[in-house]
Amino acid sequence: MASGPLRQACSEMAYTSPFAASNPSVQARLTLLEKQFILQREQLSRQFEEQCRLLDNEQQAKVQEYLKIILNQQQKDEAMEIKRKMNDDQMSKYKHKRKTEEISRRVQFTSVVVAAVIEVPFMNSDIHRPQNFFNYLIRIFGINKKID
Repeated sequence: MASGPLRQACSEMAYTSPFAASNPSVQARLTLLEKQFILQREQLSRQFEEQCRLLDNEQQAKVQEYLKIILNQQQKDEAMEIKRKMNDDQMSKYKHKRKTEEISRRVQFTSVVVAAVIEVPFMNSDIHRPQNFFNYLIRIFGINKKID
């Protein structure tokens, strides 16, 4: 049986299952975990601010510069994510357009074949043989090769 951090991680992963959404005790535990997370974040923020006050001006400037770098990196990451989503949207639109064009071509070809079949002189019994039918279609499409 798993113990320690592994056991805790496994038990917390169980809270993300579909079962968790319908179980009140799981929802209560999730709410408690969220509150604990918020409190820990606030506590760490206060500790960070206190530590920054203890630093001299030069060290504070370095911390501020480092925080700006982190913020810029987060903004770059967000911008890259937005760009990736836009590229994904454009790619899906392009794929949809290609698929629509392919369907359009197939429909056009099918309509030409159907029109050719409708125009087949069914009075002539010789046309019902597959070999003659294909030759008829080839003649309609303007190909000068006979199938024997």
